[in-house]
Amino acid sequence: MPTFLARLLALTLGLVLSAGLVVAVEPDLLPMLRDLRALEGFPHAWEPQARDARVRAELGEAGLPDWAGVYRTPAPWPTTLRLAPREGYTIHRGSWCGNCTSWNGGRVRSAGESWVDVVQVEGREPPPPDERVPGTFVLAERLWLVPWGEFVFAVPDWRMESFCADANDGRTFPRLPFRHPDYPAEPEDPYREAQPVRPVGWPRVPPEFRHLLRPELAECALSEEVAWRDLDRECGHGTCSPQVEVVYATDAGVGARLVPGLRLWVERHGELFQGRVEDVEAGAARVVFRGDVRSGIALRDLAGLRASTRHPRLEAELVAPLGEPR
Repeated sequence: MPTFLARLLALTLGLVLSAGLVVAVEPDLLPMLRDLRALEGFPHAWEPQARDARVRAELGEAGLPDWAGVYRTPAPWPTTLRLAPREGYTIHRGSWCGNCTSWNGGRVRSAGESWVDVVQVEGREPPPPDERVPGTFVLAERLWLVPWGEFVFAVPDWRMESFCADANDGRTFPRLPFRHPDYPAEPEDPYREAQPVRPVGWPRVPPEFRHLLRPELAECALSEEVAWRDLDRECGHGTCSPQVEVVYATDAGVGARLVPGLRLWVERHGELFQGRVEDVEAGAARVVFRGDVRSGIALRDLAGLRASTRHPRLEAELVAPLGEPR
């Protein structure tokens, strides 16, 4: 049964039941209604919600490790991660209409002081690593719990590069679930909540990622386009147009503090682009910009512009000294 029709049937049935009407269901419809609970990402999928109830109960116990707890983005429609050592984890992504909400759940395979390895069991299968979008929260392998000021951010391993880029640019608040004393596990108002303020200083990232933090500005010029790549796929799960990559050579390399994995901002005619340093030599590097076919046209007109770890719209008079990473 098509997902759209199944959802429409479920919503209609919900409205009928909420109105207090008694309906006689044809026997032939019963198997179809039972199939609704198996729909990937459906708001009322039973398995991850059942796990969520068990995780909530475990989080009420004493003696849990420090990493156990609830991490979420601010309202409205937060993404909420509940994480417990025995019952595993659940991820609930809120939705303004309630129809686009989704659930995922899984087991904790192993854990350390600041990391947790997980195995997803319920929910839509995550896309491959090279198809994941930085603004999304996909948990499929290792999760890092990263302190930054009074915040503790839940950072999937594949998001660590972009998380360090957020710290470097001096302006961006990471779009990731977090814990903070002023943000309870459940928002008091599900539709409105004070937006968090970017913490000062630097996050305490794992040692293997500290080379991606740049207290001093790293910048270069994009000298020329050297490659155009048709990725022959769509982003996410087919929700947008085919993706392309445009690769530029730079006029600087190791001497400009460039390293693979570093993210650089570029502004052109008021439009912002962010590229990833792909490889670095002594006096040059290659920076990759990804987008859909439409943005790819603009991406082909960046030669000669400066690229920097700092956000282009960060006003100089508002910049506080970032200090050294801890």
